Amino acid sequence: MTYWMVLCLTYVSSLLSKKSLDLLILSILFIMAAFISPNVSHDFQNYYNGYYNLNGGLFPEPLSKVIFNGAKIWGLDIAASFFALAMISIFLKIKALRKLGIPISLFMMIYFSKLFLLLDLTQVRAAIAVSFCLLAFDSYIKNKRMASTLYIFFAFLFHLSSILFFVIFLFNKNKPNVIVWVLSLLIGVCVSFVDIKSYLLMLMTFIHAPANYFVYLSDGSGLSVNPFNALAVINVFIFLLFCFFNDRIVSDGMHLAFKLYGVSIISFYVFIDFPVLSFRISEFFLVYQVVLLCGLLSSIKYSQRWLYITIIFLYSMVQLYLTYNKASIIEPYSMTINIF
Repeated sequence: MTYWMVLCLTYVSSLLSKKSLDLLILSILFIMAAFISPNVSHDFQNYYNGYYNLNGGLFPEPLSKVIFNGAKIWGLDIAASFFALAMISIFLKIKALRKLGIPISLFMMIYFSKLFLLLDLTQVRAAIAVSFCLLAFDSYIKNKRMASTLYIFFAFLFHLSSILFFVIFLFNKNKPNVIVWVLSLLIGVCVSFVDIKSYLLMLMTFIHAPANYFVYLSDGSGLSVNPFNALAVINVFIFLLFCFFNDRIVSDGMHLAFKLYGVSIISFYVFIDFPVLSFRISEFFLVYQVVLLCGLLSSIKYSQRWLYITIIFLYSMVQLYLTYNKASIIEPYSMTINIF
């Protein structure tokens, strides 16, 4: 029930467009991430084991390790680490959204309905990395390539998957060729029907990937991904809508966000035989769908924006239902205040 109440609050805040309500939304999301109870996230046991049971910690990223090990050295509960990570994550998001000129409440409404549950409440290290990459995205749009590189580097220090964001340097800011992108999507879907596990295994061996990644390539892993699950189909549908109505994609930022959104959709299908890689890449770049949907608001007449926000709210409701109620990727929210 908590998730639905927060989603409705973001909708009201988006309609009223008040800075005070933006601050309220950000405060609520920070509190939810900072004081999350151990039984909410399915990944918490991994964090718990890494914090209490392994010497040196579970996570290889330097800054993540500093925060977890620092709290441990000071004799603090693991909750102190989540508090610090949540603070960093929300601060970076505020900075990125202000730089990009994106309505905060509208962004958070879409983001909360899926990515907040998957990242900030489950993989908070990845949430920080995504926030840094939003800043890198803004810098790249403004031709600040060195700043963009530095932001990606800092993201990498929190989560190794951030290295994937260097793909941004392969794209220009010109209007996308939608025919090329639609064909690329079709090729990606076709690849999903081909078993490429052996090739991925060779690639993982070559790049010395973490040992736990190889588990998901074995025949006994039991993991599989439905390429036509409801969330995947909806994401493809929205991407195709942007392709067919590409005249609405008018700015450099929108052009680039479209291409990164394309990376999210296509990579989901290309790497579908490797669920960890498939989900990691697609979720990491899915935030640019949110950027695109928020960017459309400025092209809509002011008197009609309430209708657009309502449509986006309905989409967010569907997404939250499929992510939380249907897929059950996270438990009902509960809070704990046990930092010391």
